[in-house]
Amino acid sequence: MLSKNRLSLLNEKKLIIFDFDGVIIDSKINMSLAWNSVRRELKTKILFKNYFKNIGPPFIEILKKIKFEKNYKDANIIYNKAALDNQHKIKLFLGAKKIIKKLYEKKITCLVTTKPNTRVKKLIKKFDLKFDYIFCPEDFAPFKPNPKIIFNLKNKLNLDLSEIVYIGDMPIDRKFARLAGVDFIHASYGYGKKVKNENNIKDLKDLYNNIFKK
Repeated sequence: MLSKNRLSLLNEKKLIIFDFDGVIIDSKINMSLAWNSVRRELKTKILFKNYFKNIGPPFIEILKKIKFEKNYKDANIIYNKAALDNQHKIKLFLGAKKIIKKLYEKKITCLVTTKPNTRVKKLIKKFDLKFDYIFCPEDFAPFKPNPKIIFNLKNKLNLDLSEIVYIGDMPIDRKFARLAGVDFIHASYGYGKKVKNENNIKDLKDLYNNIFKK
C-alpha cells in the first residue's frame, strides 16, 4: 500500500508518468503468442518464460539479455507482426480507462513504453486513452532506465522533480525513477511481483482513490 507520507503528496504531483504493459494493459497472452511465433519460425529453444522474466527494456535489449542466437532483425519483424495480429488479446486492467481519463483532466500525463510506436498508437485508439506525452523507443534515445526522458520533461514543463511520480511494475521501472530522483509507485498487480518498494498499489482503483477521494 501507499505510505501515509506519500498519500498526502499525491495530490501535489503535477506530472504522472505511466509504464504501459503490466500497469495499464495486460498483454501477457499477446506477448506469449508473439514470442512463440519467433520460436516457431526461427527455431529457437528459448522459452517464453525466459523471455518474459526479462521484459522491461526495448525488444532488442531483451534479446541480448537472453542470449538469443538468431537474427535480431528477423525476430523483431516476426514478433511485431504476431503481436499486431493478436492485439485483440490485450485487455485493460480494471479501472484503467477511468483513472487515465480523470488524470488527463486534472494532471499532466505521460506514457513511457518500450512497445513500438505503431502498436502503441493502435492500442491508444482502440481503448480511447489520452496522454499529454507518449514516448516509445523510436521517439526517444537513450531509453529507460536512462532518466533523460524525465529530465527533459521536467525542464520543458518547468517542474521540480518532487512534482513528478512514475508508476511501473518491473525492476527497470524502479531503477528508471530512482536514477531520475522522482517518486516511484510499484503496480504490484503487474508482472514484476518481486519488486521491493515502499509505495505500492494493488490496482488502479487504489491509485484513483488515493488521489481523488480524500
